[in-house]
Parts: sequence; structure tokens; C-alpha cells
Amino acid sequence: MAAVRVFVSYSWDSDEHRTWVRNLCSRLVSDGVQVRLDQWYVRAGDSFMKFMEEEIRLAEIVVVVCTPKYARKVNSRTGGVGFEGQIISSVLFKKAALKCIPIVVAGTTEPGPDYAIPSFLEGVAAIFFDGIDDADFSYEELLRAILEKPRYAPPPLGEPPELLSDSELKWGPSGGRRVAAELDYSSALNIDFSTVAAAIDAIQALGNSQTWPDFRDTRPDGLWMKSESDALVNTLYALWAPMVQFSLERTSCERRYAGFDWRSRLQVLIMAAIVNVYQDDSTIACIEPGLTYSPRVPQWRLKREGEPARYWWQGLSDERFARAVREFLTRSSAEEPLRLMAPGEFRSQYRALFSSNDDGAQQALGLAANALFRFTIRDRPVYWRVLTCQALMYHGLLRTRSSSLLRPRSIDDFVGLCRPLDESAFPTGFSYSRAETAEEMSTTVRAPSSISGR
Repeated sequence: MAAVRVFVSYSWDSDEHRTWVRNLCSRLVSDGVQVRLDQWYVRAGDSFMKFMEEEIRLAEIVVVVCTPKYARKVNSRTGGVGFEGQIISSVLFKKAALKCIPIVVAGTTEPGPDYAIPSFLEGVAAIFFDGIDDADFSYEELLRAILEKPRYAPPPLGEPPELLSDSELKWGPSGGRRVAAELDYSSALNIDFSTVAAAIDAIQALGNSQTWPDFRDTRPDGLWMKSESDALVNTLYALWAPMVQFSLERTSCERRYAGFDWRSRLQVLIMAAIVNVYQDDSTIACIEPGLTYSPRVPQWRLKREGEPARYWWQGLSDERFARAVREFLTRSSAEEPLRLMAPGEFRSQYRALFSSNDDGAQQALGLAANALFRFTIRDRPVYWRVLTCQALMYHGLLRTRSSSLLRPRSIDDFVGLCRPLDESAFPTGFSYSRAETAEEMSTTVRAPSSISGR
């Protein structure tokens, strides 16, 4: 198989920058990539313009090293970089097979004086080398993009499930169970509902500013785990216990979903929404009144110290959520299935990782607790919205166990289902001792007050 031919477009910002580019290209060559770099192939008397034009037209991939100076030269069409930008834009228009990979090594992706993205690459997914703790990870992402070896592959396509209409279902006198002999399903969720109530209590307690000092860092220099306080560990367990239990059987529930009664289906849908809300942090931040939220930017670790409400990541990706779930699981023996740790087992697990020197082992659990470190509503407004959404849906989940519950038929019905059991205490009646109570409460996603009870 022929090596991938890559042209590297960059600006001569400084001698150090040219050396950095050359070292990057050398590493790519050692990993089987045919890199065409001017520092290697343009000799005295050769034409830079001719080299650029020929190499861009022959390249399969163009790696663009983005810096503010590069972007300014391309956008103003000045110098050799400006000429390169015109050629790349022209070839991209004519040659659909050409792929450009921007890598950001300085500046920002937000418009401003340090904007590093040239106009012809706006909207193209970039790889960040600036402000990233793990440069090897960024390099691997670049190499995978060049070689078309994605880190994650889509799962194989399965068989569609049997989906029946209500008229094809038979209901028992309890309003519960499908009785078709070939589909013997009894219950959708095998969740200890006491953990659901505990999660609501934990979220309600977080709304009280008097608890916030308990979440201060006990190890400020920790990379992933910054505290081992009882309040933090116990709250973390309470928030995650219902989600971990659902994650253990989510695939099974979704496979058998067509055979569940309406109440069990509703429970599955609510729990899935509770889990998924962690990935919806950016959307939740846009709910009126909108919050300024930009956690995925270069040098985020430094920026979040000055503006935590904006730059502190207050959600979790699918991958990080799945990794965190595994840290809450154990098994009694090799023959036993995985289960949620008991509270005491989890406390021991957390403190053992906290005391270790293995950053990799700490990372998964530290990311699960990330938004709790130094928690206040002012500094974690998006996370507070996430938790409030979860608490309201947990109220709805508890109500599905009531024999008097009527089947929700509309959005209004569902909103009414999720009203807090005690509206005087949650979410707008917390006890505050600080002067900025009104400002903090304005960040809360409030439950509608006009929905009549069921």
C-alpha cells in the first residue's frame, strides 16, 4: 500500500516554530507518512511558488499548521502563505478528494485578534496542540486522521426489533404486563428506587450554599482528583448510583422495549433522558437566560481558573461517561455479574485512587467528580441546570410507581409528572446565606408552576 502523500502548509512565525513543524513532520515520516516539507525539498535557486503549487496539486492531504500569523497572511493574501491559501482554496473547489486537516498550535478558534483559523477552513474540525496536556494524544489524532484509522468505529448494524401498536398489546388488570406467551417480560427496570430518592436529596443539598465549603479542594495540585471530603464522595455516589444501575441493563431494556407496558416504557425513557442530559450541557447552557459556556477551547485548564462558570467543563462525553460508570462497578466473585458498589465499597475505592500516584487510574473517576470540585452555583451554573433537570425527571420516575398514575398523553402531562413532590423545598426554596441569592437562583431551570396536579 502506497504511503499517503501529505503537504504541510505553515508560516515562518519564528525559528522555534519552524523547528517544531520540522520535528512534527519527521515523526510523521517515521510513522509511514510521505510528508512534503519545504525545509527538505526547496534548495537554493528553487522556486517556492512552484514547489507550493505542484505539491498541493499532488497531495492527498494538506496539513495546515494554524497560528494567528498564518490566518492573517492567508486572509490578507500576503506572502508565500497567502499564495498557498489561494492554491489550497482553488484545489479544494476543483478536487473533492483533497482533504485539509487544520492543527491549532497557537491562538484561538474564537474570532478576535488571536483567531488562528484561515477563512477557507472555517467550520472544519481541528486538532489542538496548543494548551493540551497530552501532546501524544493530539499527535495520534492527527496520524489517525491522515491514515483514516478512526479511534472509534461504528457498531455493526443489528436486526430491527418487533414493534407493535397498542391494539396488538394485551394488558393485565394491574395495567402492567404483556401476556403474549412468546414474549414473557416482567419488569423494565431493576433499580433500587431508594437510590433515586437519595439522588434528589443530594441535588437539593447542593442548592444550599452552607454545604459548599465541604467541596473545596483538599489537594489543589491534583490533576484529576482534587478532594476526598466525605461530602464530595457521598454526593458523587448518590448522584451516580441510579445512572450506574440503569447503564448495567440499558441495552437489555432497549432490546425488550417493544414488549413493555406503557409504565415500564416511560421508566426507560425517563432514565435514558436522565443519563443523556450529561451530554447535553451545551444545549442546556443556551436555555433562556442563556449562559456563556466555552469549555472546549485551547488552554482551557488555565482559563477555567479565572472564569470557571464559562470554561469549566460541566458535562461529560459518551466515552467519559461510560468510563466513569465502570469505576462504580464490582463483582462479588469471578462467576458473579457486575453490580453497583455499596456506598462503603465506593468510598474505599475512591480514597484508594485518591492516594495513588497513577494519574491514568484517577482520570475516569476524577472526570465524573469534575464539576463537584469547588462547587458553587455561581461557578457551575450549567452543571446546576443539568442536576436540576435530572432531579425533576427523578420526581417523574418516582411517580411512575403510583397505581393511581394516569398514562401521560401530552407534553403537558409529562411536565406535570415531573413537578417536584415538595415545591416549597425544590428547586426554588433552598436556604441561602449569601447576598447573591437572586442572581444564583436565576440560573436554575425552574419547574413550571401552572401545571395542575394529577
